[in-house]
Amino acid sequence: MVAERGVDFLITEKDSLQSRYNLDNVNTLNGLGYNLINQERQNEALTVFQVNLDLYPEIANCYDSIAECYMILGDNESAIKYYKLAYVKLDSDSTTTDEFKQRLREGIAEKLTEMGSDINS
Repeated sequence: MVAERGVDFLITEKDSLQSRYNLDNVNTLNGLGYNLINQERQNEALTVFQVNLDLYPEIANCYDSIAECYMILGDNESAIKYYKLAYVKLDSDSTTTDEFKQRLREGIAEKLTEMGSDINS
Protein backbone atom coordinates (compact mmCIF):
# COMPACT_ATOMS: atom_id res chain seq x y z
CA MET A 1 0.00 0.00 0.00
CA VAL A 2 2.76 2.47 0.91
CA ALA A 3 4.75 1.44 -2.15
CA GLU A 4 1.75 2.33 -4.32
CA ARG A 5 0.67 5.56 -2.61
CA GLY A 6 3.97 6.85 -1.23
CA VAL A 7 5.24 7.71 2.19
CA ASP A 8 2.97 10.75 2.55
CA PHE A 9 0.12 8.27 2.66
CA LEU A 10 1.93 6.48 5.49
CA ILE A 11 2.18 9.70 7.47
CA THR A 12 -1.47 10.69 7.12
CA GLU A 13 -2.86 7.20 7.56
CA LYS A 14 -0.43 5.66 10.08
CA ASP A 15 -3.08 5.09 12.75
CA SER A 16 -5.48 3.22 10.48
CA LEU A 17 -2.63 1.39 8.75
CA GLN A 18 -1.21 0.37 12.12
CA SER A 19 -4.36 -1.54 13.01
CA ARG A 20 -5.02 -2.95 9.52
CA TYR A 21 -1.51 -4.07 8.56
CA ASN A 22 0.13 -5.36 11.70
CA LEU A 23 2.26 -2.31 12.34
CA ASP A 24 2.35 -3.44 15.95
CA ASN A 25 5.71 -4.96 15.04
CA VAL A 26 8.54 -2.45 14.86
CA ASN A 27 10.31 -4.56 12.25
CA THR A 28 7.61 -4.04 9.61
CA LEU A 29 8.40 -0.38 8.98
CA ASN A 30 12.07 -0.82 9.75
CA GLY A 31 12.29 -3.36 6.94
CA LEU A 32 10.41 -1.04 4.59
CA GLY A 33 12.83 1.77 5.43
CA TYR A 34 15.86 -0.36 4.62
CA ASN A 35 14.24 -1.56 1.40
CA LEU A 36 13.85 2.09 0.39
CA ILE A 37 17.50 2.76 1.25
CA ASN A 38 18.51 -0.18 -0.94
CA GLN A 39 16.50 1.42 -3.76
CA GLU A 40 18.37 4.70 -3.15
CA ARG A 41 15.19 6.37 -1.92
CA GLN A 42 16.76 7.72 1.28
CA ASN A 43 14.38 10.65 1.80
CA GLU A 44 11.41 8.30 1.71
CA ALA A 45 13.24 5.91 4.02
CA LEU A 46 13.82 8.76 6.44
CA THR A 47 10.08 9.43 6.53
CA VAL A 48 9.33 5.75 7.18
CA PHE A 49 11.91 5.62 9.98
CA GLN A 50 10.41 8.77 11.52
CA VAL A 51 6.93 7.24 11.52
CA ASN A 52 8.36 4.09 13.09
CA LEU A 53 10.06 6.20 15.75
CA ASP A 54 6.79 8.05 16.40
CA LEU A 55 5.03 4.70 16.88
CA TYR A 56 7.80 3.12 18.97
CA PRO A 57 9.74 5.83 20.84
CA GLU A 58 10.91 3.34 23.46
CA ILE A 59 12.79 1.08 21.02
CA ALA A 60 16.49 1.83 20.59
CA ASN A 61 16.72 0.26 17.14
CA CYS A 62 14.30 2.88 15.77
CA TYR A 63 16.78 5.59 16.74
CA ASP A 64 19.66 3.60 15.30
CA SER A 65 17.88 3.16 11.96
CA ILE A 66 16.98 6.82 11.57
CA ALA A 67 20.56 7.73 12.55
CA GLU A 68 21.93 5.47 9.83
CA CYS A 69 19.63 7.07 7.28
CA TYR A 70 20.77 10.55 8.30
CA MET A 71 24.37 9.41 8.00
CA ILE A 72 23.74 8.10 4.48
CA LEU A 73 22.16 11.45 3.62
CA GLY A 74 25.28 13.22 4.88
CA ASP A 75 23.56 14.88 7.85
CA ASN A 76 26.10 13.87 10.46
CA GLU A 77 24.76 16.26 13.08
CA SER A 78 21.36 14.54 13.06
CA ALA A 79 22.98 11.10 12.76
CA ILE A 80 25.09 11.74 15.86
CA LYS A 81 22.04 13.00 17.77
CA TYR A 82 20.01 9.87 16.98
CA TYR A 83 22.89 7.45 17.55
CA LYS A 84 23.35 8.95 21.02
CA LEU A 85 19.62 8.66 21.70
CA ALA A 86 19.72 5.02 20.57
CA TYR A 87 22.60 4.35 22.94
CA VAL A 88 20.71 5.87 25.88
CA LYS A 89 17.52 3.95 25.04
CA LEU A 90 19.32 0.58 25.03
CA ASP A 91 19.26 0.16 28.81
CA SER A 92 15.48 0.50 29.07
CA ASP A 93 14.59 -1.28 25.81
CA SER A 94 12.97 -4.55 26.87
CA THR A 95 12.12 -5.63 23.33
CA THR A 96 15.48 -7.10 22.40
CA THR A 97 18.13 -9.48 23.64
CA ASP A 98 21.28 -8.57 25.51
CA GLU A 99 23.30 -9.91 22.57
CA PHE A 100 21.56 -7.57 20.13
CA LYS A 101 21.96 -4.66 22.54
CA GLN A 102 25.71 -5.33 22.70
CA ARG A 103 25.99 -5.46 18.90
CA LEU A 104 24.04 -2.22 18.66
CA ARG A 105 26.26 -0.54 21.29
CA GLU A 106 29.38 -1.57 19.38
CA GLY A 107 27.91 -0.43 16.06
CA ILE A 108 26.86 2.92 17.50
CA ALA A 109 30.31 3.51 18.98
CA GLU A 110 31.91 2.65 15.62
CA LYS A 111 29.60 4.97 13.65
CA LEU A 112 30.14 7.83 16.08
CA THR A 113 33.90 7.39 15.77
CA GLU A 114 33.59 7.47 11.97
CA MET A 115 31.83 10.82 12.29
CA GLY A 116 34.42 12.24 14.71
CA SER A 117 32.29 11.92 17.82
CA ASP A 118 31.82 9.55 20.72
CA ILE A 119 29.06 8.65 23.11
CA ASN A 120 30.29 11.12 25.76
CA SER A 121 30.81 14.22 23.63
